[in-house]
Amino acid sequence: MAHELSDETRKQLIEFQQNQQQLQMLAYQEQALKAQEMEVKKALEEISKGGEKFYRYAGSIIVPKSGGELDKELKQEKEELEVRIKLFGKQVEKLRKKGGELRESLEKALPRQGGDGAQISG
Repeated sequence: MAHELSDETRKQLIEFQQNQQQLQMLAYQEQALKAQEMEVKKALEEISKGGEKFYRYAGSIIVPKSGGELDKELKQEKEELEVRIKLFGKQVEKLRKKGGELRESLEKALPRQGGDGAQISG
């Protein structure tokens, strides 16, 4: 006998799926930000080694920059990336908590063969 899902359960299931998609999207974006942060750190290391000429992309061209000027720009960029990464972490934690709550609710609401509820992965 097929079991009909209540409107509330159906709504929670859709919300859970959206939650999982958002988590995946944030994970990709966070990973990209961390890669950018690593690039900036590497550039700062190279600047600290010294040198007279440095260059930076400005759109589709490369422009000369002084070490001090570039160091200042990159440190600012690094700080901004760190803040964004921290914000992403908070968003991920919030979504995980919400996802856990939805999972628990769905496991109680959805039938499972030979048991009381379903196992929801994610």
